Amino acid sequence: MRRFLNDGIMPPPEAVRIEELINYFDYDYPQPASDHSFSITTELTNCPWNVSRQLALIGIQGKKIDMEEAPIVI
Repeated sequence: MRRFLNDGIMPPPEAVRIEELINYFDYDYPQPASDHSFSITTELTNCPWNVSRQLALIGIQGKKIDMEEAPIVI
C-alpha cells in the first residue's frame, strides 16, 4: 500500500493491510509527567464518510528511557 501511495496512486483494496500502518507514523505525543510511566492523547471528530459515526484517536506514549541506564533482562 505504501508503494502505491508514494507513487501517487490509489492502492487497490486487496493491497490495503491496516497492520502495516500500526506504529508506522511518528505522532510526537508528549512525554509523560515525571511521576507517570505513560501519557495518553485523545481526539474525537466527525467521520467525513459517514455522518452518523465519529472517529476516535487514542495515543499512548511511554516514557523514553536512556538505554545506557536500562536494566538488563535475561
